[in-house]
Amino acid sequence: MQTRMHTHKFTTHSLIPTQAGIWFAEQLSQTQSEFNVAHYIEISIDSASGYFDSEGLSLSIDEVLSKVDTLHSVYQETDEGVVQKFKPQPSLQGVLEYLDLSQATEPLVSALHWMQEDLKQKISLTGGRPRYRHCLIQIGDAAKPHWLWYQRYHHIDLDGYSFSTISDAIIDLYNATNMKAITPDFTSFIDVIEEYQAYKSSSSYQEDKVFWSEYTDVLPEPVALITGAGERTQAGVIRLEKCISSSFFKTPSFGKSMAKLMDAEVAMASVFAYLYLVSGKQEICLGFPFMRRLGSVALNATGPVVNVLPLKLALDADMTLMQVTRAMNKALRQIRPRQRYEAQQIQRDLVSVGQPLFGPILNYK
Repeated sequence: MQTRMHTHKFTTHSLIPTQAGIWFAEQLSQTQSEFNVAHYIEISIDSASGYFDSEGLSLSIDEVLSKVDTLHSVYQETDEGVVQKFKPQPSLQGVLEYLDLSQATEPLVSALHWMQEDLKQKISLTGGRPRYRHCLIQIGDAAKPHWLWYQRYHHIDLDGYSFSTISDAIIDLYNATNMKAITPDFTSFIDVIEEYQAYKSSSSYQEDKVFWSEYTDVLPEPVALITGAGERTQAGVIRLEKCISSSFFKTPSFGKSMAKLMDAEVAMASVFAYLYLVSGKQEICLGFPFMRRLGSVALNATGPVVNVLPLKLALDADMTLMQVTRAMNKALRQIRPRQRYEAQQIQRDLVSVGQPLFGPILNYK
């Protein structure tokens, strides 16, 4: 797939719907930090024979991030709406920060607390400060070297797929003997914007519009994960981990055909089954994220293009988990070819902007 090179001499473009949705949702957010995204990678070495080049990592970060055009674009509010201006590729130096917590009573706990506090900070989308942050946190000592490589961005600049792509590119560059030989060449996000604009003028767009009009003609009322009188009273993530024994899937009720199903498929189908049981509703509609990258110039771009669409499923008390999984897969095959059509546009078509199309979102990674 060929893409054109752009010089980015402050060219101005509209936001794609994914970005616009994030922009406006943040304006309504109480914390204005819920679209901050981050992860960390553990780095540990054998002190006897291993070697970690922190300077090499720093140079790799500078090189890769300089090529991520969405990280350096400028967002502006105008009379015509919010626009993004792409700048020429910058020359970055010293992006990686260093933090030594090895002397803390509990270095790992202190490091995780520091990350959580950083995630709570508002990232200005219109100011001139970088919207990204990398920090190498030392939590080990000379006898047992150990670091956490913290990476934080704003969701308007990338999504989960491109987040991992950027990390992988930095690691590949760090591991290369000749750094310039594998310098990443990301697709310009301008190409993604232009491709989306071309789609809106195509016959495929009109066909997708008809499909989603029929699919959402009757949507079940969204169900919630919250049961009883509970309600969300604070921002943040509530984590719940449950382990299911592998022997559970070897019971006669599953049969040999269960082995043909992927773990992710069974896990997501289990959410449908759970919500059916606790709600008593015969039809459940959940949000399902689609990457929208395969067959698109977005495959090697770094901006956010994920589209969360309604996935509805009819269930009954006689269905086994295997049957629920198969029904879910069939429903996914039905809507996957129509994943380019924006969820926000579906709401506008239904004249229900601001009203949810679905309940919880299945975001299996």
